[in-house]
Amino acid sequence: MSVGLIALGAILGAFASLVFGEWREARQRIWEKAGLARLLLAEVERNSPDRKKPSVVIKEVVDARGIRHEVVETYTEKPPMLDAWRETRTRLAQLLESQDFMALADYYQILQTLADNPSPSHVNPGEEKESQVWISEDQSWPERTEDLKKRLQRYADPPRRARLIGF
Repeated sequence: MSVGLIALGAILGAFASLVFGEWREARQRIWEKAGLARLLLAEVERNSPDRKKPSVVIKEVVDARGIRHEVVETYTEKPPMLDAWRETRTRLAQLLESQDFMALADYYQILQTLADNPSPSHVNPGEEKESQVWISEDQSWPERTEDLKKRLQRYADPPRRARLIGF
């Protein structure tokens, strides 16, 4: 055998190893995104306002000018769940598309504010705490929640081609 054939074989072997490694990592990212999205989807579902015992309650109020506003507040014994988000947000920032991650971050920032400032009926006796509400001006809370669920569902159930090929 000539030295040229050995070198060519080594180069082809290194290239095949590189391609296989990249393919395996791409598939792993798809599966990781799917798992994290399913975890968050369950948490968003738990925080959804249309459950029997929701963690947030929506009220519609009319201001002095006659304009309707949606007020979202925590109003149950169970505050909004934020654990999955806290545990996964660093990795999700690397894996998700930026607009999807920002939608998640905005959603959870509102929930964090609501969890930190519960409605007056759920403050411990003797504790003075002002109720924090979130008033939507652009998107209703159910619309925001449904939009987030759709975004997460895209990642939670990737197409078969993406699961097999990695893209």
